[in-house]
Amino acid sequence: YSAADEAASTASKDPDSPSHLPPSRYIFSLEKLQSALKWKQFHGVGPGLSNLGNTCFMNSALQCLSHTSDLTDYFMEGVWQKDLNEGNFLGSGGALAREYAALLKALWQPGKKAVPTLSPQAFKRTLSQHNPMFSGYDQHDAHELAAFLLDGLHEDLNRHTTKKPYI
Repeated sequence: YSAADEAASTASKDPDSPSHLPPSRYIFSLEKLQSALKWKQFHGVGPGLSNLGNTCFMNSALQCLSHTSDLTDYFMEGVWQKDLNEGNFLGSGGALAREYAALLKALWQPGKKAVPTLSPQAFKRTLSQHNPMFSGYDQHDAHELAAFLLDGLHEDLNRHTTKKPYI
C-alpha cells in the first residue's frame, strides 16, 4: 500500500472528484435508452443450453442473440414468417431462420414447463449442413458463429426477390 494508493482511495471517496461528476454529454437521452431496452413481450429467464461437445461457443452466441430484444420479438411475434425468402440463393432456403425461430420458441415460450437446459441439437445439425466449418464438435469462436448466423438470417429474411447483377 503506497501513498499513491492512499491518494487514489481518497479521491474515489471525494464527491467532487472527476469520477463522481456526471458526464458532460450524453449520447442518448435516458428516456430513449429505456424505451430501446423494453421488450414488446416479457420473456422471463429461459433455460440454459446443453453443451454438445465443445459447443460452448455456440451456446454463448445463441444466448447473446436470444437476449437481443428486437431480434427476439421479431421471431416470437412471427413477423419473420412473412419475410422468409426461401428462394434467395445466398441463404439456406429458410432453414436457418426456421431452426432459429424454433429454438427461440423453445427457449422463451410463455406457459411452457420450465426445464433447466435445452439441447440445441436440431439447430446444430442445420448449422452444420449450411456451413461445414461448424460440423463436428470442435471449438470455434462465438463471434464466428454469430457472424455466420446473422448473415444467414439476413439472407433467409431478405425481402429482395430478384437476383442481384454481379459484375
